[in-house]
Amino acid sequence: MKHPYTKAQLSSGALSLLITGVILTQPVLAEDTNRILELERKLERSLQAVERLTQRVQELETVDNTHNSAASAAKNQASDDLTRKLAEHEERLAGVENTVFEIDDKVGSRTIVSAFDAMELTLGGFLDTSYTVADGEDGTSASFNRQWLGLLIGVKLNESWSAFLGQAFVRKSEVEYDDPGRRRDPTFDRQSESRLMLAWANYHYSDELNIRVGRFVTPHGIINIEHFPAVLLSPEQPLFLRTPLFEQDIIFSNFTDGAQFHGQTSFGFGNTGKFQYTAYVGNNELSSTKHIYGTRLAYTFGESGFTLGGNFSKGERRNEPAAPGTPNNLGQNYTVLGVDALYDKGSFLVKSEYYKTMEDNGARNREAYYIQPAWRITPQWTAFYRYDFLDDGNNFGDVEEHVAGLNYLPYTNIRLRAFYTRRLFESGGGFGSADANIYQLSGTFSF
Repeated sequence: MKHPYTKAQLSSGALSLLITGVILTQPVLAEDTNRILELERKLERSLQAVERLTQRVQELETVDNTHNSAASAAKNQASDDLTRKLAEHEERLAGVENTVFEIDDKVGSRTIVSAFDAMELTLGGFLDTSYTVADGEDGTSASFNRQWLGLLIGVKLNESWSAFLGQAFVRKSEVEYDDPGRRRDPTFDRQSESRLMLAWANYHYSDELNIRVGRFVTPHGIINIEHFPAVLLSPEQPLFLRTPLFEQDIIFSNFTDGAQFHGQTSFGFGNTGKFQYTAYVGNNELSSTKHIYGTRLAYTFGESGFTLGGNFSKGERRNEPAAPGTPNNLGQNYTVLGVDALYDKGSFLVKSEYYKTMEDNGARNREAYYIQPAWRITPQWTAFYRYDFLDDGNNFGDVEEHVAGLNYLPYTNIRLRAFYTRRLFESGGGFGSADANIYQLSGTFSF
């Protein structure tokens, strides 16, 4: 009676070498390493037992079974034991293979992080830094003006629940100007703070229905939703989003604390069209008593690359008086209407957003819009231009920007930028018209 133990032994030996190679060459977690080593020990004991039983069977095969019933019975018992051991061996072998291939799949391209109770834990982030030269009416400055470290954690709790956390460590600096209200200040915000940006949990019922609770990016427009500098052509967001570390709500708050319903479904254009919706209710990020609510509806027209969105929100602005030279948010109610458009196909990328507010309590209405066309010269090089306009409701006049820049991506997780900004201030609030020329080099390094 023959048994295929030799082939199994050879396969096991090869697999043991594979296991050893994975352990030595991959950054496997300690518990995974111990698990593999324990399986190897069990496999080795199994192989030794198989070898002993095989030798016993070979000895018994030399006995004349016709005249020795006891030997025949022993041989049959040994054969049964061998068959059982081989089955156990194959089962353990399959377990070791699954463990090795699972770990190799996880760490083949990136390091994994272990979680206590979650199914999956992902840790990442980015470093964003810039060097700026600003030439304004009241002086010229040059500075490494922004250092931004963001830590991002994604968690898959189970098949339906997930969570996300974003923690920011930001330092922004600027030159001091002899300019009351800093009306004509050409540089960016001065701030140093560690701050919780995002923290939400999401329940996925279906593609058509998700429920999110916590702190999330206010789901309006295009660039505020994209949000992170790793995907932005310019780390300086449009004027209506560019607030002192997101402390004001010029048009709408950058972040919202509350609940959000969102989802998408496909229909039209041969079922390649896509409808997306988001509806939310919550509080202004700096005030637990000022409630806001809103929605965004968007539709992608099949394979055309064109997406059109509509935005609505309503709420009450925070009570705290604004800093000099910034919008006066004295608790008035407001309504926002907006539209956004995105074209993204082939070498061309165009983003545009328009918003208009209706402010109560005699406050001035606000208006903001931009258009940002871009050309992907190669997969590594992208050139862009942005025209940006903001009437923020103060008495200091409107602001316009013309931005021209170039992005270079030597690797997918490194974005280097160089751009020029021409900022124009209209006269108002006792100030005459002014302008500023800004030159900036920046880089975003994601991990």
